[in-house]
Amino acid sequence: MATLTADPTAKGLPDYVSEEFYAYLQCGILAHGFVRLGCDTCPHQMLLAFSCKKRGFCPSCAGRRMAQMAAHLVEQVIPWVPTRQWVVSVPIPLRYWMAPSRELTAKVHTIIRRIIGQYYVNQAVHNGATRSTIQSGSVTFLQRFGGSLNLNLHYHFIFLEGVFVEPRSCLGSTLRPVACFFPTR
Repeated sequence: MATLTADPTAKGLPDYVSEEFYAYLQCGILAHGFVRLGCDTCPHQMLLAFSCKKRGFCPSCAGRRMAQMAAHLVEQVIPWVPTRQWVVSVPIPLRYWMAPSRELTAKVHTIIRRIIGQYYVNQAVHNGATRSTIQSGSVTFLQRFGGSLNLNLHYHFIFLEGVFVEPRSCLGSTLRPVACFFPTR
């Protein structure tokens, strides 16, 4: 019967993966730290376990972070105008090159964002805007995994269904851009 031996050339998981996983295993467990909350008017007390506050693996922390980010975008960032989500996946071989490289991931993001943004600029020009005075608006989220936690780098873009138009300067002072929205086809 053959015995299993460890592969001496195996490198194992990257440190950031191990750290994320072990932090997840400690998330929400009182033995790993907590804060005691008490009521000022009654003797009621409650223990609240510390969370791992990691970004990718812990569903509790990721869900809370997602809800906080969505509230921030709706209340502070995205104007009350029509929006559209674009989900763009990249070819499988490119995913493996992009996974460890922030620089490549950023370059691919810039190319995709420019192409989609150009669509909105072209729509505005078609509706009478001047190309040199308009700019599209978007927010992007990078997702690194698929439904079965496989490596699947893809982008979620939220584009405004229109463009920002820079008004002409008035007595040398530039006014703030205004949103100009048009019906999409």
